[in-house]
Amino acid sequence: CQLACMAHDVTERLAAGEGIRDRSLSLLLARFRDCVPFNGDRFGDVVQEARTEYRMLAEGLATPEGAPPAIRALSGLQHKDAATVERDDAIAAVALPGDDSEQPAVDQANPEPILLEGLQEATAILAEGADLNHVAQVVLETLYRAFGLRRVALCLRDAARRQYAGRLGFGSDIDLYLKRLHFDEDYARDVFHVALKQKTDVHIADLAVGGAGHGIPAWFNALSPNGALLFLPLIVQDHPVGCIVAEHERSGGLQLEPGTLRLVRALRNQLALGLQLRRNDRA
Repeated sequence: CQLACMAHDVTERLAAGEGIRDRSLSLLLARFRDCVPFNGDRFGDVVQEARTEYRMLAEGLATPEGAPPAIRALSGLQHKDAATVERDDAIAAVALPGDDSEQPAVDQANPEPILLEGLQEATAILAEGADLNHVAQVVLETLYRAFGLRRVALCLRDAARRQYAGRLGFGSDIDLYLKRLHFDEDYARDVFHVALKQKTDVHIADLAVGGAGHGIPAWFNALSPNGALLFLPLIVQDHPVGCIVAEHERSGGLQLEPGTLRLVRALRNQLALGLQLRRNDRA
């Protein structure tokens, strides 16, 4: 999916600090020009409009009270793992592959059309300079619909309390779920802390057996004892700032082929730059 690849690659370059006139970014845009129609002359304006909207949303999401009650979504940037990073044994079996990894095809309902439609809608909204709250809603609703999730939620780092706390989400009993979705920032050898430290996306097909085999913390096992889990760390400037937790009610209910995973990551990256820009503004 060329649109997903372009959105993913461009967002990563911008979040890493490259300027819109840098040669490497110009070469990247030229590579996609034939298959993804866009106005190159308008690219700088679109980026500036998106950055303005990102600042507005990021400030609103800085505290739970500031977040719009109808908008329960946010994403972040996933940096690729360095080749020299060695994964802990506890996470190796459940860590998702990089975008270039090969996986066998799985016979299932295809979520990619819904993901692609949501990505196109979110990209168009940003390009038109519309309210970024709408983009946030599109991103989370797309994930929720595409996979038929039980719940999807965002945790953000609360520096004052030194913990990651549930802020926004969609799904079954979501308000109660968000109140109980929090864990300490201090490192522990469970799958959440290891994934955040190693910047690794994690898929656990069966939470009922994952509690013992993959380091699911006891508090989360009590909160969601069954189903399937997708855990997506949010990384800004090589530091974890939160995570996205997506649950399917059925074990094995989340099938993530390479193309599907690329679209999920591209959707997440539509909102990543906001957290990056907020940090830059405060530096």
